[in-house]
Amino acid sequence: MARRPTSKYVSIEASEEDSELSQEDLDEVQETVLPRRDWTKLTQELGEKYASIPADEEIEEEEETIEHEIKQANLVPRNTSPRLFIVRVKRGSEREILMKIIENDPKNIFSIICKDGLKGYLYIEAFQKQHVIDALDSLRGVSRNRVSVVPQKEMIEAITYHSQKICGEWGRIRKGKYKNDLVKIIEFDEEMVRIRAIPRIDGEKRLFNPENFKSGSVIKSRGYYIYKRDTYVDGFLEKDVLRSSVDFDVEPTFEELEEFQEVCPISVGDKVRVTRGELIGIKGVVRSINGSIAVVESNDGKFEVQSSGLMKHFDIGESVSYKGENGVVVKADKREYVIAIRDFTEELKVSIDDLKGPVAASAKNEKISGYERKKIRRDPLINKEVQIQSGEYKGHSGVVKEVDRNMCRIQLNSNMKFVIMEKDFITVPSREISNRPPRYTGLTGSRTPGYKTPGYKTPGYKTPGAYSLEDTDIDWIAEENNPYKGALIQVLGKELVLEDCKNSLFITKDKTFSAEEVSFVQPQKNDLVCVLGGEKKGTCGILIAINGDFGVIRSTNGPVVHLPLDQLSRKIY
Repeated sequence: MARRPTSKYVSIEASEEDSELSQEDLDEVQETVLPRRDWTKLTQELGEKYASIPADEEIEEEEETIEHEIKQANLVPRNTSPRLFIVRVKRGSEREILMKIIENDPKNIFSIICKDGLKGYLYIEAFQKQHVIDALDSLRGVSRNRVSVVPQKEMIEAITYHSQKICGEWGRIRKGKYKNDLVKIIEFDEEMVRIRAIPRIDGEKRLFNPENFKSGSVIKSRGYYIYKRDTYVDGFLEKDVLRSSVDFDVEPTFEELEEFQEVCPISVGDKVRVTRGELIGIKGVVRSINGSIAVVESNDGKFEVQSSGLMKHFDIGESVSYKGENGVVVKADKREYVIAIRDFTEELKVSIDDLKGPVAASAKNEKISGYERKKIRRDPLINKEVQIQSGEYKGHSGVVKEVDRNMCRIQLNSNMKFVIMEKDFITVPSREISNRPPRYTGLTGSRTPGYKTPGYKTPGYKTPGAYSLEDTDIDWIAEENNPYKGALIQVLGKELVLEDCKNSLFITKDKTFSAEEVSFVQPQKNDLVCVLGGEKKGTCGILIAINGDFGVIRSTNGPVVHLPLDQLSRKIY
């Protein structure tokens, strides 16, 4: 029997004996029994464990974190990134120099940085120092020899802006005269801070009062006082000190905070307007103040508001007082008001916080040294239109505003300028001298001038055309009872002086006109006016202000009225 060829992969062919031995070994091996698992229960446990976690939350968070880290890593300066150079420039001209560099459009400059807290320096980003020097060529206020490179590790910190909100915070002085005193930070800079403190004058801690010092030693300028080179505002000391001399992040005591509490300009009885909060815009009167809470009464009821959210309010034409002197509001612009004082001859621009209600005349003004004050008669030249006959302003006309003995203060009509003239050098035009028209007409009749008619006269008979000086039938009205007398009207482009107005008829010296035939003469500020139309017809006064199409009139009876300008006409006497 031929032998079977052996496999080339097996070196020894298995024999029958080996097969029997292997079979015996397999019989001795016992199969390991694995415990069966409840796959349904396991699936339920896993579902409960991960049910609260969204499917893609972890994946999204990981992706966002990786993306953010990649972006931040790309922003970090590398060896291949442009370098950052610091350049010394003129202090205070940083932005101006920056704009000039941008206008030159340098090609090798990537960015220019100006930090508000860094005075006198600019940061310029470029690859080489020579590129920076070339960009600064032909520029003034730049030190080209003082261009330094910022180390790569410090580049991020150099251009990082750290906001320091210390304005309005509290601090304490470390040393000196005001050691351990509480101060308020009102301004700050890189190295200096401006503080507000309670001054120590002659070793005593109290608010500054200029009345306690000689007038020559205290200088007043723009709302603050200067005494011994120190500046005082509202009684507090304001001073510039080094930041290193102040301790920040301090806790003031309640007593110290009370000393710094600012005086509220609002008082009981003031007319106010709410400027903050839900009640903004409401106007009313302050009835009471309790701490920082004020009770304001308006047409809708009473409200409690913060006193810091209130501002005084006055209407145009309302009477007010400033430092004890009464005046009238003629213009309002936010917190600044313009008031007219001294019979509207002067105007002052003041803060609304300095205004108060009108001051009533006190008893001491009425009596001096036990004697009653005599009433001084008003000079008849006041508010009269006059003409200057001599001097530099010869031929000019104006209105007399004040009279002091033999001198007159005149406001010129041409340029509203005030000049002082003697009474001997001014004259009143004829229309100002004559208080009433002459009592004769063009028809003299049978009366001969200078001839007195004999005493005989037929009873009940009137001579035709004659004018009797004793005639009482003619309805002449006295000037004080005729408010229309002296008012101007315009007929066919010509100004006429009004004698009277009855039943919508305008009576002049020569003729009577209907309302359709006349127009009123537009008055100017401080002119004497007469109301010729509307409900206030017949009211006379002075036009103290013009607000759009309305005029503010101080009437001769005292009250101030607001009327449309088209109802007013200029009055010459």
